[in-house]
Amino acid sequence: VSTQSTWGVRVCLNREQNNDYAWKTHPNINKNSFSNDRVLSLKDQSKPFPVGSTLGVLRWRLQNTSNFAPPLSVNCWPGDGSVSIEYELERDDFVLNQVTITIPLGGCTPTIESADCGECQHIASQDVLCWKLDRVDSGNSQGSLEFSLDDSPDASAFFPLSVGFVGTSTLANVQVVDVLSNDTGLSTPFSTEILLSVERYDVA
Repeated sequence: VSTQSTWGVRVCLNREQNNDYAWKTHPNINKNSFSNDRVLSLKDQSKPFPVGSTLGVLRWRLQNTSNFAPPLSVNCWPGDGSVSIEYELERDDFVLNQVTITIPLGGCTPTIESADCGECQHIASQDVLCWKLDRVDSGNSQGSLEFSLDDSPDASAFFPLSVGFVGTSTLANVQVVDVLSNDTGLSTPFSTEILLSVERYDVA
């Protein structure tokens, strides 16, 4: 909320609610309005949303992991003196930026044999090979990298891989579809910014 003229509003979310997640609203939010209509509105309309400051009003947490898959899956196939890495975008509606796949090397020196896309960097000081892709979307939803080694360590030396990315969609598919004025019931101009980032994603 940027101005006092728009501080009395209701935020309408998309009707789809993923039951694999547990949802929790801020204590000042009308829980019935959210549960029944997926609308974020304040219990006390005389105390509108704060102007010019950030307020977290909704949190969600994955509670059912049986149906969950990360938006990007990564496989590592160590061989005799070589390693193959594959990635696959698991959700076609996702766009992932700044994708990095970091592979431990077990003290070996890699030679890149082939890479479908992106660029590779051998960081000797960290004993890792970093595969960087600017963007992964439906146009390059799959890719592979193969590199050879100057030695043949145990396969366990290449795990765990570390994966990072930045996305513009939420895993729970939370979207703001409209913002309504409490006074008039009419739509109020609004904008949204969505950021999905990885705190830790290891492939063991």
